[in-house]
Amino acid sequence: DSVSKIVTVEPGELATLVIMPENGSLAVEESRSFKVTGFDDFDNEIEVSALLESDAGSVSVDGTLTAGTVSGHYKVTASVGIISNSVDIDVRPGALETVTINPALANLEIGGSQQFTIFAEDRFGNEISDSLTAWSVYKSLGDIDRDGNFVAGTQSGNFIGGVQADVVRDSNSISVVADLVVNPGAAVAIHVNPERETALVRPGDIQFSAIALDRYGNQIPDVAFLWDATDGSVTEDGKYTTETYQLWGTYEIRASAALDGRQLTGSGIVEIPAINWDFTQSLWGWRGGGNTTGLQSTPEGLSLVSSGFDPILVSPQSLPAGQPLKVEFRMKSDSNNDGDIHTQNSYQVFQVIADGEWHEYTVYLPAQLPNSDLRIDPAMAAGKVTIEWVTVTPINPRAPRTDRLPIPDLEFEYSTRFQHDLGLRWSYEPMDVVIDKVGNIYVTARSYHAIQKFDSNMKFVGDFPITLNPVGMVIGQEDVLYVAGNEEPCICVVTLDGILVSTEFGVRGTAPGQFRGLWDVAVDSNGYVYVVELFGHRVQVFDKSFNFVHEWGQIGSGRGEFMSPSGIAIDSENNVYVADRSNHRIQKFSQYGVFLLEWGVRGTGSGELFRPGQMAIDADNNVYVVDCGQESGCGAHPEAGGNRIQVFTSDGQFITAFGARGSEDGQFRSASGLVVDTDGRIFVADFGNNRIQVFKPK
Repeated sequence: DSVSKIVTVEPGELATLVIMPENGSLAVEESRSFKVTGFDDFDNEIEVSALLESDAGSVSVDGTLTAGTVSGHYKVTASVGIISNSVDIDVRPGALETVTINPALANLEIGGSQQFTIFAEDRFGNEISDSLTAWSVYKSLGDIDRDGNFVAGTQSGNFIGGVQADVVRDSNSISVVADLVVNPGAAVAIHVNPERETALVRPGDIQFSAIALDRYGNQIPDVAFLWDATDGSVTEDGKYTTETYQLWGTYEIRASAALDGRQLTGSGIVEIPAINWDFTQSLWGWRGGGNTTGLQSTPEGLSLVSSGFDPILVSPQSLPAGQPLKVEFRMKSDSNNDGDIHTQNSYQVFQVIADGEWHEYTVYLPAQLPNSDLRIDPAMAAGKVTIEWVTVTPINPRAPRTDRLPIPDLEFEYSTRFQHDLGLRWSYEPMDVVIDKVGNIYVTARSYHAIQKFDSNMKFVGDFPITLNPVGMVIGQEDVLYVAGNEEPCICVVTLDGILVSTEFGVRGTAPGQFRGLWDVAVDSNGYVYVVELFGHRVQVFDKSFNFVHEWGQIGSGRGEFMSPSGIAIDSENNVYVADRSNHRIQKFSQYGVFLLEWGVRGTGSGELFRPGQMAIDADNNVYVVDCGQESGCGAHPEAGGNRIQVFTSDGQFITAFGARGSEDGQFRSASGLVVDTDGRIFVADFGNNRIQVFKPK
């Protein structure tokens, strides 16, 4: 027989405590239950009543931990006598409550950078580090990456809320903004407004204002301008006052300032016009005297009856002093004998054609004394007289002064000529000429649809057939030719050995990257490509890959407006010159299209322009312009070319001119493109004479 007995084996002495869960996390003010179990050295479980404590918050008697309001890394500790153990516990921040952006205000230069950061907190002020942030910038103020690094663009100003951070955590989201101050760049130009004003009243006031601009067109704040004028007076705030006896003509009102180490000047124009009385509208205050009767304004003009010798007409205002005058009028009369014109210090007789028909008369007067009225005695016998209009103008109108850059001593003389037409004389038509770094010469032969290459000794090397109808051409940074075609408007890129690099770019149209009457092309020192459109009346700018960058211009005659622009050139400072053909002027801009200055008036004298075309720039930034030089036989289209070359400083002062219409050496028939080499020689594409002519400095 066997006998069994139940034996209870008790655990040994308490050796360790185990806390479950062993680790974890909870949010602030959140609760979690913990359980403590004891074990002896042989891992036998021992039921214990342990004391639970935690620096994370309070622990109830049943082992429930309620976290406090401060996030962080904490421990939960259990102890029984001298035996204790602990586990790690993380207290997470609570729900997203506030977000701060730093800095709240950033002050930068154009192109400057700023690192923005955000600080997110719960309602107890605990930092939240696991939120997601999306950064954005208002409009085109610059770029910001996913880490909050901001790079300012080219627009200056004070921008409230320019940078925004959208912060998201769980189901909560908060948006915060920072303000931006982007300071303008260095000043490059001063603009005066109005650009041109006519002073109809003397004396009278015209208020001018001025702004300074950086190369991006941003206004420079708080500039103190110094004002002056070629005549009349101008106050320190730009109020110009014409004088009672100020001479007729054109006056320059200038605002200048020393900015960023440079002395800059901008100008506006006041035109003091000649007096013109149209008597078909009114008598304009003219009064009669002597034997004048029946004075009245009629649809034909001022009408009077002379009852005998010496009828008199007197003007309502005095003539300006100190300048010779020309008096013109249209009159019909049946009163015999001569007429005369009186002023305070002159008496001029004119012969009257007394046939009752309209005739125009011109009488010249010497310089006048102050307070001199104009008196017309239209007859010296009885009869009827009608005057349609009277105009008084100065013989030599005053022109704006040009005391700017020193004018270099430059003159040129004919050197030689060359051509290669392969026997196709009337299919050659050279339109433009450029020279590479080693002296090779490239010519666009328009009707031949080719680029012709000559070596530095002007010997023919070969030609590169191209499909477009080539006009303007330029050599780019990477020793490639950018060629503009105008028949189907496009640009192609060709190596100096005639290999096509890029297919023809551009189509007909008015959108960016489209062209209407593409005529000339230029490249700046950064490799950007500028094109000018004859019928699009604008300048477009592209990068090397022909991605559109920006444009400026529209049809008109104001600053930055164009009428059939036909030439473009860029100097060593990346200033852009545009030949504004039908406005008979050259306009100068920064590379970003900010207007800097203009020069030229319609005419054929030295420094005057009539339908300017293509241009070239020399090493000293002097500007060489092809223009007609005569008004007859020079059409509006650039194919009409020019008959002379004029040279100006970079601020538009006339230096010299050469050339005339013809086929002899040194003469031109529709000259088009030109280039200046490193020796100062000028190569001119003489389109109508099918040749390239070379001129050298004297």
